[in-house]
Amino acid sequence: MDPVKRHFDSEAEEFDGIIVRLIPHYTTMLRALVEAVPFEKTKPIRVLDLGCGTGTLSRMLAETFPNARLTCLDAAPKMIEMCKRKMADRAETVFVSADFSRYGFPTGTFDLVVSSLALHHLESDRKKLAMYRKIFNSLRENGWFFNADSVLGPTPHLDRLYLDRWVDYMRQNVSEESIQNEWLKRYASEDFPAPLGHHLRWLGKAGFESIEVVWKYFGFAVFGGRKPETAKKIPRFLQRAEAKTVSPTTETIPASVLSLTPAS
Repeated sequence: MDPVKRHFDSEAEEFDGIIVRLIPHYTTMLRALVEAVPFEKTKPIRVLDLGCGTGTLSRMLAETFPNARLTCLDAAPKMIEMCKRKMADRAETVFVSADFSRYGFPTGTFDLVVSSLALHHLESDRKKLAMYRKIFNSLRENGWFFNADSVLGPTPHLDRLYLDRWVDYMRQNVSEESIQNEWLKRYASEDFPAPLGHHLRWLGKAGFESIEVVWKYFGFAVFGGRKPETAKKIPRFLQRAEAKTVSPTTETIPASVLSLTPAS
């Protein structure tokens, strides 16, 4: 993930302006994630933001849950510096400069783990499943995980549609040259999204319940699940094991997923 780290370090100062020009309904997507968090607003929840970037999602959570204690983690030191600026009035916030794929997740620590536009950088399906298991183990019982990220379509037609709609949006904001020579090239070399149905299945394999898609717009979605009260810790050897059945050929999708919240 070193090339990804270098790119984000170089873009940290301009990132907030860039991301809204590249990602359709970016703010709406993050707000949907925050609105999905079920805790009382005054509860002193412990939150981990994986790939926090400049801290936009962390800031939203801090404003919604004023007693929350956040840990903001990102591999790019300059992103962490930008995040510190946004969270300057939250002295209790912990900042961690680390690659989330190598982070030593504490066990049973967080009430909420979130991530936005970050986990798709994990290169394989095996690593994505392993990450979900690590997140699961880091949560307290009845803790929640929500991810806002890019996803593939379940069929070639939908996959192409998602890509076309993304490019259509970028054309409203950036030049065709930058789309073709920068953003699509980086997408091909640095991003490894997976179909949404696969993510839902992996969450179930990791032990999550109440799995749901709370927002979706073509190739972007917010989804997550809850660690049940009687959850058992996933042994470390399973977190590291090669999962031969990680890439499913058929999916059982919760009925609730069929009623997706439309983007505004």
